[in-house]
Amino acid sequence: MFSRHKQEHGDNSRFLIVKANATQLPLKSNSVSLVVATPPYIGAQLRRKGEYCTNSGNEYQALIGTFLAEAMRILKPYGHILITTARPPATRHHGYTEVLFRVLNKAAYRNDWRARKVRLERFSVEYVIFERMSWLALPVWVYEKLLERYSAPNDFVAHVFSGSGNGGIAALKIGRKPILVDLHYHRDAVTRITNFIRQNTRAAGGLPLTSDLDQVIKVPSKESTAMQQISTLTCPVCKAKLAVIKKSGPQSKKKSTKSKTK
Repeated sequence: MFSRHKQEHGDNSRFLIVKANATQLPLKSNSVSLVVATPPYIGAQLRRKGEYCTNSGNEYQALIGTFLAEAMRILKPYGHILITTARPPATRHHGYTEVLFRVLNKAAYRNDWRARKVRLERFSVEYVIFERMSWLALPVWVYEKLLERYSAPNDFVAHVFSGSGNGGIAALKIGRKPILVDLHYHRDAVTRITNFIRQNTRAAGGLPLTSDLDQVIKVPSKESTAMQQISTLTCPVCKAKLAVIKKSGPQSKKKSTKSKTK
């Protein structure tokens, strides 16, 4: 599913929300300057539905390993991947929690590219709670700091496991072009980001995404055995255009690993 913000006057999209699995990102190779990932912690519970992210360390590492391979594919050379640690931090001071991001760099290695560990970024934060979300969200200012350090104005930045959409709001505030990827909460995120754009003239005046989408979105070839048919509909909440992608081939009944986010 692709959800694209559409202004009341014209078709100037400010952000893109994609419904996709983190292990199969529908973005072109070497298309984004930064990938931010906030996956669930091992064994994290989805309170509203009573479900959990996997408790198996092997399954979790397989999920993260496959995601990192995809992140390296879509990342431009010498770009960065920022990913939160696998387990919740234990250090708490007066209601604040220490959140760690691993910083990886797409570096040249012999005749290939590899993810080189650079550093850890540490933040003491108070998580944000949203009524319609089952997960705690990182505040906007954390994403602002990270995007300012590891991307440049007008860069495409992808936030995988994007959840609340706070990463997209931060990107718009400082002039980046956000692409949000998650399996859930799309309409809530679209509503929040759309309201932010309407209330902030500086963000609303930014560069549109519409004319640049072909730089980042993968379009399946006509010869592909997994041909996809695209049908459009309108979100009843925010009136944004949605494109639901359906495979014409046989559907797999195997459920994917839960990949929820903050």
